[in-house]
Amino acid sequence: MDTLATTCGYLDKANTTYVLQNDVSSAGTCFAVIAPNVVLDLNGHTVTYDNGAPVTLANGDFESATGTSPSGWDLSTAPNAQRAAGTYIQPVSVYSGSYAVKFSVPAGDQYLRSTVPVTLEPNTTYSLSGMVYNRVNDSISLSIELDGTSVKAVKTGQTWRGFQYINASFTTGPATETRTILVRLVGAGGAADGSVYVDDIRIQRHKVAGVVVGPASWRIPNIVSDVNRYGSAPGVIIRNGRIVQGQGTSDYSPAVTVEENSGNDYVIRDLEIRVHGANSKAVSSYSATNARIHDNVIYHDTKTIVSRDSFDGAAIKIEYSGSGSHFFNNTVKTGVQTALYANSKAGEIPHRVYGNTISLQTKYTNDFAIVANGSLVYENVVDCGSGSNSCRGIWAGGTGTKVYNNTVSVQQLPRNQEYNGCELSGAYGIQSELSYDVEVYGNTVTANAGVCEAHAFRANPYENGVAAGEHISVHDNTFIALASGSARASAVKIAAADAGVLDIRNNILESNRQWFHFDGRAVGLVFTGNTFKTAAPLDSPFYPLTDYNWNGTLYPENVMFLDNRYPGCATAALFTAASVRYLSANDPYASYLYAWPLTVQVKDDQGQSVPSVLVEIDDKDGNLVLTGTTDTAGTVLMVLSEYKNVGGVKTFLNPYTVRVMRNGVSISGQLVIDSESSKVPYTMQFN
Repeated sequence: MDTLATTCGYLDKANTTYVLQNDVSSAGTCFAVIAPNVVLDLNGHTVTYDNGAPVTLANGDFESATGTSPSGWDLSTAPNAQRAAGTYIQPVSVYSGSYAVKFSVPAGDQYLRSTVPVTLEPNTTYSLSGMVYNRVNDSISLSIELDGTSVKAVKTGQTWRGFQYINASFTTGPATETRTILVRLVGAGGAADGSVYVDDIRIQRHKVAGVVVGPASWRIPNIVSDVNRYGSAPGVIIRNGRIVQGQGTSDYSPAVTVEENSGNDYVIRDLEIRVHGANSKAVSSYSATNARIHDNVIYHDTKTIVSRDSFDGAAIKIEYSGSGSHFFNNTVKTGVQTALYANSKAGEIPHRVYGNTISLQTKYTNDFAIVANGSLVYENVVDCGSGSNSCRGIWAGGTGTKVYNNTVSVQQLPRNQEYNGCELSGAYGIQSELSYDVEVYGNTVTANAGVCEAHAFRANPYENGVAAGEHISVHDNTFIALASGSARASAVKIAAADAGVLDIRNNILESNRQWFHFDGRAVGLVFTGNTFKTAAPLDSPFYPLTDYNWNGTLYPENVMFLDNRYPGCATAALFTAASVRYLSANDPYASYLYAWPLTVQVKDDQGQSVPSVLVEIDDKDGNLVLTGTTDTAGTVLMVLSEYKNVGGVKTFLNPYTVRVMRNGVSISGQLVIDSESSKVPYTMQFN
């Protein structure tokens, strides 16, 4: 049954399709779905939510002034405060624009006051907010207060991740209110010499949405602030139109938000979504079971988030792990951290993430385009490798994750306040961290390093020196790392791992700077059948293997490069000439083996294969190094090292002696293992 809709309101008829007849607008939330199996068909129209007149707070960004005193503010009770020019990074001293209020410390308790009152509407939930920055002392408190009330947004202690968003929500009474704002400094009397900052003070509506699905009366505070009717609404479908955040710029105000008990079987499709309020998302849902989010175009223009650890900067965020949902064919055009955050619940049907195209312009840490632990992630395009685009690519975390057939291009740009420039360690195309039973294959990843470093693939199966991941298979990918500046660029970066945890084989590794970089202890890893290529402009000198052994314990030990492949002899020579470098010298602790597979074939005097005989191999010094037993075809596969490199000193291990014993008869022979001899079986025949 279809119902024509012409205004914002409650959708309360179960099993009903509401068809929008015209564009609609609301000062706060537009639609609240409070019945199951509702279809909201926007019918090509636009829903503009959060479109009330914004609260005017004069010069809340401190961009205008007379001298060092910001216009609209009284600094007579803040002797250590002044309006100061600054920069977003290097050094971090403003959040937006060119100016902030700076308190020079140590200083006594003090405050500044706005001189132009703000007018607040009755019965409205607002958020008083601002950006604060303190890297001086943990005793310091910076607060923004609504004078004459108990409303106070405060941060005590240092803000380790750049300017920190602080806010306090409040609801006005039945009458219009006028208020002034205080900015207060407390606890800085014993601080070291330095400066702390306040910027971008605002008042805006708080927690509204374009469409809220299933608001629940038991949740306090509610997921939106301006509904008074409630009801579970599983199975909702929202489709075919535009949902746009308006001029109100409210914080915590997603285009679509889904309550926990309505997280089953919903569909969000064929929408254009635009949001820009602080900590606001395109789609926010507590859960997703058998949901479908697809064929949407998303402009996630939110610039400010609260927590990068919680992925508050995700355009689509599913808070809790779920199952059986599909996220596909979405195009995410903009964003400051993440496009999709949706983890799968262990032991249940995994989510599928596929066919999405993502471009981000990140400035927060943990900026992976896709975070979908335990899910199947395939055939996506991450376009963050050029121009103003930047991000990390795909986080292959959790248990049972498969990441395959994706095309990923990444870079980092120096606009991360937490690290005062480049994000720590730069860009990763695909990362596997603390993961179990993960498979990464068929991907093409390009990592571009300029000012900031970049790595096409990164593995970190360890945490605090203890294995926290295993069975990570990385095969048949193309990993490309290209350096155009001075920063590190590697095709593969390994933080810490040992044999049996990580298997990297049959990949193409291409770089003009580094093929492998180790920034943790790596013991006994075997890299099998990988093809090594160079790219232009090639570094000269070229140091393709590096580590970060700053304390004498973080180096590769007896890692093995087995059955390397090259496009030509020149590239092979570059590898065999390489030692593991730390800074400007060979790392004296680092070691690797350069090895080849060898099939030993045993035949009798009639030329027939001989199964179940013992094959032993000694090194050039007569030490037994390998034993094996022939299979039913009379063969046994061995791995022999051509040389070992320790601290830049190569020790050649050829020739080897092969011995076979059968019925009391022993035969032996010598062989030299290299790329050519490994191509054909080594035959031992009894006469």
